[in-house]
Amino acid sequence: MKVYIMNIKKANNITESGYVIIASYGYGGSLVDALIKEYELKKRPAFNVFQRVTSPSMASILLDMSSKFNIVAVNSLYSWSMDYNNMGNGGAIDEFTKINVEILKALNDISEYSYNSQYGPQSEWTYGVTIPSMEGVYGAIAVSYVDKDGNSRIIKDGVKKISRNHIRLG
Repeated sequence: MKVYIMNIKKANNITESGYVIIASYGYGGSLVDALIKEYELKKRPAFNVFQRVTSPSMASILLDMSSKFNIVAVNSLYSWSMDYNNMGNGGAIDEFTKINVEILKALNDISEYSYNSQYGPQSEWTYGVTIPSMEGVYGAIAVSYVDKDGNSRIIKDGVKKISRNHIRLG
């Protein structure tokens, strides 16, 4: 039996128009809460699915969930592959193809230097998008940065932008 622990926050007035899944390493937190709140403002139900181990893969969990929920998009907070153990054979591409949804990569906890750079968060963007293990993930959007004191800070404009992209999907 598979057990999925999810942080589901759904407002009463949200229609069942399809779910946005936030795939992450941990339960909730200020970034996940900000993303869910922004989706709720746009009448899109969203919840967090998290996992800290590589087996089963996050991609297989999402594929299994797609038979139970109308998933219209996945918001990835993963740094590496959502099917790490299978990276040599295409990673999560097969699962993502079967789910048939858009995957948007949210760049979380980039450096404050990159966040404030006149050129944008290039080093983290390059890291988060051009690695072959990103398995078809596109559209990296910075959603948080780490300040000089080591605290994660939400980038409100990034959260709004990523939620707008998902609202157009599905």
